[in-house]
Formats: sequence, C-alpha cells, structure tokens
Amino acid sequence: MRTFVLLIPLLIGLCPRDAFAQAGRGVRPEVANGAVVAMLVAKDVDGQRWSIRLGLEGDTLGFASGIVTDPMAGTIDPAFVQCQAIDATGPPNDVDHDAIIFDCQVGPKCPSRTPGSCQAWQEIGDVTIPASFFLPPP
Repeated sequence: MRTFVLLIPLLIGLCPRDAFAQAGRGVRPEVANGAVVAMLVAKDVDGQRWSIRLGLEGDTLGFASGIVTDPMAGTIDPAFVQCQAIDATGPPNDVDHDAIIFDCQVGPKCPSRTPGSCQAWQEIGDVTIPASFFLPPP
C-alpha cells in the first residue's frame, strides 16, 4: 500500500483496523424506491471525523465517497475521498470478520470556483476497511 500525506496525515490506509471500530456518531441507510441504495456514515476514527457514503449496486458494493476532517489538528479543512470497492475478505455474511478493499484517491478542497483551480485527485492505493464500519453499532 502506498502512503500519501495531504491535509490530514495518515488519512486512511494507515489507521489500525481497531480504529474503525470506535463509537460512531451515526449510520443511516439511504433508501430509494423501497430499497437500500447506500449507507451514510458519520464516525470519529482516531480523532478524525469521517463522513462517508457507500453506494450499493444491487447485492454488491460500489463506490464510496466523502470527506475526512481532523479537528484535533486545529483545522476544519476537509480532505475529499473517493474509492471504488475492488474486493472483500473474510467469510460471506460475517460482518464482524469481513473487510472491504477499496482503490482510493484523495484531494483537497478547491481554493476557488475558477476552472482549473482544483488540484488533481491523487492515488493513495488500496485501503482495507472493516465491513462493520458501515453498519450501526450492535
């Protein structure tokens, strides 16, 4: 896994697995036409505030995107994250032991509305997140 340091040091891939198990602020399903199409997650992970949307494509995982801020660093500037689910580990339907592997990119906020003012997305490589991160506490 490649490391990347931007606005928020050690953004995703370097957080220990247990860090994702911390108590969260909330998880809520996004429903369309009576079906769950995404999970909305707002959790604190190792002092960082994560607000992530995990899209579901039928019975498979899809695209995750959101923002991560680090209030402990004295800044509220967000790092934007976008990830494509590429694999899963662990026994099927065992959320306590499953993990989702994502291919991720990160980018800072845009400094202005001027076209071309945004920095390009930067690859951070594969990131593994426990599946339970996207569910409410038991």
